[in-house]
Amino acid sequence: MKHFLLGLLMLCSLRSTAQSSVAGNLLFDESYVHEIRLTMTQPNFWDSLTMYYDSALAGVWPKTYMLAAAEIDGTTYDSIGFRQKGYFSNWGAGTSVKKPFKMSMNEYVSGQKHDGEKKINLQNCFEDPSMMRDAISYKIMRDAGMVAPRAAYTKLYINNIYWGVYVMVEELDKTFFDRNYSSDNGNHYECIDNTNLDWQGNNWQSYTDEFELKTNTATPDYSDFIRFVNVVNNYQTRDSLDAVLEIENYLRVLAADVILLNWDSYYDHGRNFNLYNDPDNNKFNWIPWDYNLALSNTPQSLIITYNGPFTDPKPLVVAVMNDDTLRHHYLLHACDLLETVFNTTYLGPWIDSTYNRIRPAVLNDTNAFFSVANFDQNVYNSTTVTINDPIWGPYTQTYPGIRSFIAQRTTSVRVQLQQQGVYCNPLSVQTPEVAAMRMYPNPADEQITIEYAPGFGSETQIDLFNSAGQSCGNWKPAQGATQIQLPLHELPAGLYLVRMSDTEGNQFYYRLIHQ
Repeated sequence: MKHFLLGLLMLCSLRSTAQSSVAGNLLFDESYVHEIRLTMTQPNFWDSLTMYYDSALAGVWPKTYMLAAAEIDGTTYDSIGFRQKGYFSNWGAGTSVKKPFKMSMNEYVSGQKHDGEKKINLQNCFEDPSMMRDAISYKIMRDAGMVAPRAAYTKLYINNIYWGVYVMVEELDKTFFDRNYSSDNGNHYECIDNTNLDWQGNNWQSYTDEFELKTNTATPDYSDFIRFVNVVNNYQTRDSLDAVLEIENYLRVLAADVILLNWDSYYDHGRNFNLYNDPDNNKFNWIPWDYNLALSNTPQSLIITYNGPFTDPKPLVVAVMNDDTLRHHYLLHACDLLETVFNTTYLGPWIDSTYNRIRPAVLNDTNAFFSVANFDQNVYNSTTVTINDPIWGPYTQTYPGIRSFIAQRTTSVRVQLQQQGVYCNPLSVQTPEVAAMRMYPNPADEQITIEYAPGFGSETQIDLFNSAGQSCGNWKPAQGATQIQLPLHELPAGLYLVRMSDTEGNQFYYRLIHQ
């Protein structure tokens, strides 16, 4: 597996900017529950919020933000924009006031931001008794080296009334693209409805019911999107697909979606993703979105053959599965996720700490969709809930527990991979070569120390890679030295691979967990 990762090396995109100066690092600090207080003085403001949302959904009016004052973690703003958002998580919430929301910091004050962020998404955890599906899915993907939004928890108050616990999710905008890609000037397309990515001709208007261009709208050029969809549907060679799509990035997201049993994504339901064309190489990047329905109890198998509950074959997935090399890489990515970030050893501490951190806020959330008992149980074990739907009547639904799902799914996926000739080693299993070096502490925070046997070899070099195989630094110990300290404070938390090598061909590896 390490050879596969190292075979995908490219320059690490991490920047040396101090962590506190990076936009959103304070807002998306997971170590505490944030607090947002909104004040809305309009009479019957709730009726207006609902009317504006319904009108925008029907295409009668554009999306409209209402004026509000805001206090975010103690910082006050006289004027921000506030509106309802979402689709299933909004209308599915019925008469509940715990709708999903979007805050626009610069809607009424040009250039206004909070912690460098212009917009803040507030997800209501609809259909999620654990309150963790969105947050843990994004964490898994970020820690595995994928570009995915950051998330943190907040308590929301409106006119001093506690509205409940929400998950704040990072907006996909120029700030996001500037932080993750070579440029923020590329075309960003948002999937706004179910799609197969089917070829519908060269006219952009044929795709506007499924996609919306979010950037460069003053002088739009849709040719990159048309070219991409054309290649996806008329796939002939691996090189042709690689020319329009960061294919390894997509395969990694696909593996995560399947492992997480996120049926509400492109590979099954045909939705909840974004495309960003990086101007540096004119390739699209696949950005995942909306995971409140992930970690489900649907019966999809790991290997997508479309002989199960899938509604329509998706041409991009078909292209992957019909190409032996791409399909094998997809399986290797799945295996790597099991070895690194998708297992209870890695995720267990995060689950426990998050549960303890947010539970006091959940206790007082009278607008929650589930009881506190459901929350307590579903963080760890399956929960069966009776739902009294006004249309379909009462029915029961079972939600897999977060921790139990991860344990069971890890075993299931590992067996399925073995049936395909791909064998994964658990994260705790180390290669014999590791005995030649000692690295501590592990997990680590600010710094690690590596000790190794004297006379290891000439011109020893230490290389650090993130779990996407990207190089994040290298060091050359002094001649004759037997230890070296490596700084970690500017690196994001996640799983890393440390390689020690010399000019005589010796190579030793160690997995590092950076907290």
